[in-house]
Amino acid sequence: MRKAMKVKLDKVVELLEMDNPEWAIYFDKQTYEFVTFSQESARAAEADEPYDHLPEWQRNERKAADMVMDDVSDRFIHLSEEEDVDEYRMIEEFSYSIKDELQRGSLLKAIRGRGAFRRFRKNIEAWGLLYDWYDFREKGYKQAAREWCERNDIAI
Repeated sequence: MRKAMKVKLDKVVELLEMDNPEWAIYFDKQTYEFVTFSQESARAAEADEPYDHLPEWQRNERKAADMVMDDVSDRFIHLSEEEDVDEYRMIEEFSYSIKDELQRGSLLKAIRGRGAFRRFRKNIEAWGLLYDWYDFREKGYKQAAREWCERNDIAI
């Protein structure tokens, strides 16, 4: 009988929140651990550049990149923030959820066009909604993490 893959939901949330396109994040189905490495290491692995001269931490990162890039057995599952969490959609949903008409209108206006995230942040602070936003955002990330785990048959 095959052991069920299992992760801590908070770990998936933490990695989704990293929101850094310069890092690749994969779940290893053999070890049930996440593997992370920079896109720079991924490019070096693809180019098969030598890494003996690198400091130990970079060699370890490069070994992880090599392991993932060389995998042909579907051992690794990519954790992609872009496909699982749409932060703009999340701030839009939060804005629509505000009961007070004046606050809701202000937030919806703030999130239109260039500089939307900055204006949104300024408005939620001004309206005293910052902690409400943090709670809403956390629930959104947890839902995205649950859906990612479910799609990939990973128990939480």
